[in-house]
Amino acid sequence: MPVAVPVEPVVEARALPVQEDVVEIAAPTPIARPARAVAEPASPPTIEALLTRLEKGALRRGLIGSH
Repeated sequence: MPVAVPVEPVVEARALPVQEDVVEIAAPTPIARPARAVAEPASPPTIEALLTRLEKGALRRGLIGSH
């Protein structure tokens, strides 16, 4: 004789809405570049011009003696 097994009701699993914390992140501040000098030429300076400028700056700061 077959034995009767009680049948449990079927419960469907439903996805519940999950509320996530929203964190707003501000955009990074861009790095400011110094303003370009008006008299600065668009082409790169020569090696001689750079060396002269370096020597003048060093003399002004007292890092080298005049020659």
